[in-house]
Amino acid sequence: MYFSALFDTIGGTPNPAWNDGFNNFLSKNYSAQGEANCTTMNTRREAERLLKDRIAGVRANNHKAVETGWKFDPTDLAGNKQRPRPTPTPDDDPEPVTPSRPPAKPAPADIRQFATQEVPAALALCQNDRMVSGAFDCYCIQRTVYNYRMEHANEPGPPEPLSDLFAKDKINCSTCIAQFLDAWATSHAQSQSLPLPVAQCVSKRFATSLRSKPYPSHVKELFNAAITACK
Repeated sequence: MYFSALFDTIGGTPNPAWNDGFNNFLSKNYSAQGEANCTTMNTRREAERLLKDRIAGVRANNHKAVETGWKFDPTDLAGNKQRPRPTPTPDDDPEPVTPSRPPAKPAPADIRQFATQEVPAALALCQNDRMVSGAFDCYCIQRTVYNYRMEHANEPGPPEPLSDLFAKDKINCSTCIAQFLDAWATSHAQSQSLPLPVAQCVSKRFATSLRSKPYPSHVKELFNAAITACK
């Protein structure tokens, strides 16, 4: 997993340009392919603690954590500015350079603008649903929606409505499952007058089902199925 450095932002809503810039930087400098997600915090102290904890968590699970030192630069969205890689250690040596994939056809300007303007609506769709916002990281979902638009930008016809993307399970949110899913699911089950042992059973079954079927439109169905199985 590759980590950027901390950088100052304006406002608390993640900007897709931050993730695009980091993705481009990783592709050019590490031949890395994947999905970048930026988390905003209220203070630098909180951000430093979160970054430290995430790096430690990656290494504790025997994975490599690479601290790239990258910071968002609005003049370098293409990721062309080279930055020195950190000195490799047994924990975070960079992956071997592999042949890069052929560059994808750029998204049309109107689709990129459409996707950017849709970001607040995608976030609101998640945050306004108590079940979905409990099961998933809404900021990650908005980023996943944006990525989907970019990946399908060159398909013929107008973009599908946002509601259809969720209703038709077009948005796979396997990387967006909430960090404290088990605790939320247990609490939500207890709010329905279930005793703690049953609520813990519901939480375990729901988490397993959600990871197998990580689509927001199925959250309520999966949760109710877990309750039925545990009663």
